[in-house]
Amino acid sequence: MRSIWGWMVGRRTYLLAGVIILALLVLVFLGRLTPDTGAALLTFAAGIFAVAFRSVLQRHHAEAVAILQGVAQAGAAAAAHNGAEVVAIAKTTVPEGMKLVEEIKAEKED
Repeated sequence: MRSIWGWMVGRRTYLLAGVIILALLVLVFLGRLTPDTGAALLTFAAGIFAVAFRSVLQRHHAEAVAILQGVAQAGAAAAAHNGAEVVAIAKTTVPEGMKLVEEIKAEKED
């Protein structure tokens, strides 16, 4: 179950939005909702989706800022001729950058 839940990270929002849209279309098709009510609920669902999508963007932004701060610290250490600190910062910053790139690639493919 954990592997499925982990796979769904970043995809739950899209799946939920798809289910809501499908449910609204089915309810309008079956006559349980009027087209006006369906359109209003669809607009509301789109707003929720936009908020959730914004939270993903904010998380990526925060990760990118942390990586850039690491790069700035490494630059300052390099300017101070402190090679050991540059290496220490690189050991944490480079994996974070690679992780962010992989996350963005995975989201782009979905």
